[in-house]
Amino acid sequence: MASTASQEVLQFCEKYNIQLNEQQTAALEAVNGANLLIAVPGSGKTTILVARLGYMILCKGISPNEILAMTYTTAAAADMKERFASKFGNTLADRLQFRTINSVCHEIIQRYSRYSNKIPFSMIEENDRISIIKRIYREITDEFPTDVDVQNAELTLTYIKNMRLSKEEMKHIETGSPSPAQFYEKYDNALRGARLMDFDDQMRYAIPILRDNPFILNYFQSKFRYICVDEAQDTSKLQHFIIRILSHKHNNIFMVGDEDQSIYGFRAAYPQALMDFKKDYPDANVLFMERNYRSKEEIVSAASKFIAANKNRYKKKFLSTQGNGGVIKAITVADRQEQYNTILEISRNVKSSTAILYRDNDCSIPLLDMFIRNRIPYRISKIKDTFFNHRSVIDIKAFLSLALDHNNAEAFMQIYYKCGFAFNKQFAASIKNQALHTGKTIPQIMKKESVSNTKLYAQSIAFEKFLISIKASRPYEAIEIINKKYEGYLRKNNLGTGKIDILKSIAKYEKTISDFLNRLDKLPELIRENTKDNEEAIILSTVHSAKGLEYERVYLMDVFDGVFPSVELSVSSSQADKELYEEERRLYYVGVTRAKKELYLFNLADKKCSFVSETVPKILPDANKNTASIPAPTAPSSCHRLSLGGNSKRTSAQAPLSISESLAAKVVIDGRIYTIGSPVHHKINGKGKITEMSLIANDIRRHQVKIEFQNGRIGKFELEVLIKMHLLSLQ
Repeated sequence: MASTASQEVLQFCEKYNIQLNEQQTAALEAVNGANLLIAVPGSGKTTILVARLGYMILCKGISPNEILAMTYTTAAAADMKERFASKFGNTLADRLQFRTINSVCHEIIQRYSRYSNKIPFSMIEENDRISIIKRIYREITDEFPTDVDVQNAELTLTYIKNMRLSKEEMKHIETGSPSPAQFYEKYDNALRGARLMDFDDQMRYAIPILRDNPFILNYFQSKFRYICVDEAQDTSKLQHFIIRILSHKHNNIFMVGDEDQSIYGFRAAYPQALMDFKKDYPDANVLFMERNYRSKEEIVSAASKFIAANKNRYKKKFLSTQGNGGVIKAITVADRQEQYNTILEISRNVKSSTAILYRDNDCSIPLLDMFIRNRIPYRISKIKDTFFNHRSVIDIKAFLSLALDHNNAEAFMQIYYKCGFAFNKQFAASIKNQALHTGKTIPQIMKKESVSNTKLYAQSIAFEKFLISIKASRPYEAIEIINKKYEGYLRKNNLGTGKIDILKSIAKYEKTISDFLNRLDKLPELIRENTKDNEEAIILSTVHSAKGLEYERVYLMDVFDGVFPSVELSVSSSQADKELYEEERRLYYVGVTRAKKELYLFNLADKKCSFVSETVPKILPDANKNTASIPAPTAPSSCHRLSLGGNSKRTSAQAPLSISESLAAKVVIDGRIYTIGSPVHHKINGKGKITEMSLIANDIRRHQVKIEFQNGRIGKFELEVLIKMHLLSLQ
């Protein structure tokens, strides 16, 4: 307990077994007025939120009925109530109001309804809302939306409402939906016409009620004399505006958040409200909790230096209470596929509390496919089928299906205008109808219908050859053939090639196109069926889903420019891209700070990995792109690269420095003797022989070995690391 704490605080904490440092004590005592608490990762913000509520009631005599504890979700509200009850009892917990802002807005609308005798709009059913979105999508694009298209439309509508965008501002936003302003207007009119509202409307409609009805405003301002807001960095502009209205009378507002952990910009999270806190609230104070009780010093230090490069943030002294001894390493691999192979090997000998984290769910698909094939147990939460329902994945399946069955009219209509052959809609519809009624193949009908048009006939011949070449190829090559024609459509529609790369990773393991299509159809269910509850199973998670969690060791994969970060900056980058890039940095920061003791970052030699290079500055230069590597999870801040040519550059920390030949030429580990000439087996590279051995940085506990493999590869590794990771054994 901090020495500056009052006797009242000391007695309170002693009675309820609460341990606080000086900064936490200051937050506990910040009862009156406007206070913003910036809480770094692992600093115990939930502990303080709960303790502060108890302190307000039990020490300051504030009625629990006058306190609103606002959280982002109903699940978070229930969790906070449970934690409060476990410390201060169910009786007090039941009197406190642990609420979401939507539940408060629902109460505002219902009270207005009783006051005005007006019937409020009804809440729209989910199925009806999706039906309206699908109908509007078809009206605007003349296409049937996929599940991903619907999801993007939902996010667009949420973003527009929560950012309180004007019609003019809507025209300039970049989203995954077509014509955002038009889409929003049609959707809003459809709901209003049916006297319906969605959850975002519930908040929008609460604002004019509070603004135009002083009696209702006064009721809620008096009811909620003290307002506490958790996860303030994830609260939207719309929600912050409502909170300001409700807290205006008494100015007793306590917000907890961290702008460095704001990672939900796509849902309209508005961290700028934290930066503007002193502008928005009279006599406001900004408090800090900067001590991390989760991670080792090395991890906290690296995370702190990384996030400090962001511009729009509070400066913090991010400190660890866990001491030294943490590990941060880059695992350099030749490419994305070798990254998957390395993770597979790591997962065969996984320890408890080990997590593989990634930017988005798509990144996990090839890995999950490999785990299932190799019967590797894993745990995964919130897996979605959006990858399999993405337009580009559906298109590739249609190309392949049409190649197998030249009479597949449905597949033809899916891709006829996406393959660079300039077939128009009228021509395609005619071909489809004849294919359905004549039994002839689509290429046969196309040639017959275009015989009088030289250019179109040539295109029809080329299209037939295109389909034949696909059918004659293995799945991996077939996708490459398709993509040469399809990539123009991808570029035009800003769809990217990431999904194609993932499909190719899966296709490598299938011999026939039919097998590949069958695998794709079954994979979503296989992923769900093979998820285990086993504590020893490796954990797979997006960084978003891992927020708030912690693991002994974390592997961050696919951290390369274009995926993570998803946007690359240039001199001409727009302000929107700059803001997105800062959010990508925050997301990476959240991923890094999930690790308690060990953090491993995959560094792809064939990609630009800006974030990895910034975190582990000692990564070797990519002078030789023909490289691969293995995990090195023991000594901090070093990187080991296996060179296919044996001539990679080394950092000074890796240069062999012999103290004496006797210390460097023989190592005994677990009773086994490793020396020059020892035959060994490496899990990735196979059989080989140790040809050189030396000390690393004069440390007799660390030995660098050169191994010549029978497959022709030559690599230099840290011997102790290989053995600890069960990647190397004596023959």
